[in-house]
Amino acid sequence: MIEIESIHRFATPSHLASYFGLHPVMKESGDKQFAYRMSKKGRSGMRALLYMCAQTSVLHDEHLKNIYHRHRSKGKNHKQAIGVIMHKMLRMIWGVLTSTQPYNATTDKNNQTKKIKQQPDNKKEELKTKRRYQALDTDAPISNIQSKKRKAQSEPQVSSAEQVRDHQIAPV
Repeated sequence: MIEIESIHRFATPSHLASYFGLHPVMKESGDKQFAYRMSKKGRSGMRALLYMCAQTSVLHDEHLKNIYHRHRSKGKNHKQAIGVIMHKMLRMIWGVLTSTQPYNATTDKNNQTKKIKQQPDNKKEELKTKRRYQALDTDAPISNIQSKKRKAQSEPQVSSAEQVRDHQIAPV
């Protein structure tokens, strides 16, 4: 409560999560994009406290234990799954403080089922509009790395023996 001060400062749970540095950010360098990782730009003391709380809750709370195991089965490692639990705990804290109701796992499960029901059925139509699912536009501007990759793919492959033969110096 001391770290949060007033819950009314945060309009959504996402604002609270980003205040403590638990929001995902894309790690990239130049043309290379890596993966989404935890930001860690917020308060490190609160993150450490949430980490220990998440470790304990995975052992003792059935609802959070199920969420942890679901993410582990999707291929996340232990620390990534604990990060998900930390983010979930902050969302639960935000919900408890804004609604002034005590935490109830069944309420959280009901909210999750409502969210699933509200998702549109035409998910495939929605995905077609996303950039990564669109057809390749060869006229679009590209980075230097992409142009080198496309050039290498378009050139015929030459064996190393042919390269040596072509680069030999003719006798004088």
